[in-house]
Amino acid sequence: RRLLWGGYGHRTEAEAYKMVSALTNAPVVKLRLINPTFYHLDTCFCPIDEDTVVVYLDPFDSEGQALIRHFFKDVIEVSVREAYNFACNAAVLGKDVFLQKGSPDLEKELLKRGLNPISVDTSEFMKSGGSVFCLKMFIY
Repeated sequence: RRLLWGGYGHRTEAEAYKMVSALTNAPVVKLRLINPTFYHLDTCFCPIDEDTVVVYLDPFDSEGQALIRHFFKDVIEVSVREAYNFACNAAVLGKDVFLQKGSPDLEKELLKRGLNPISVDTSEFMKSGGSVFCLKMFIY
């Protein structure tokens, strides 16, 4: 699908996505973040593929939760404990899902779906508010 996801609330204005959509020629599904602890979308939302998402739903308003459930057939919800362990701040490369160590429940769910969870230690980087997703670089 040619579809982008954008979080807004504490650090981003919803209006910014009009420009993003125009520049990319792709629609943007906007999700309102209502919990200031989860200030960026990548702290609580990780699409695995077009049908599957790893998500901590608490930071989203009811409309955002409904949109997530509408667009994804398989919604893998993480616990509050794993969410605060940056479980959703993962990086996906094919069937490999790189995530912060210490999220055994999510690892089990990924394995059930034929995915390969790879746990890494980003504890030092987590002190600045990010984890695996924040450490990668896209090459286009």
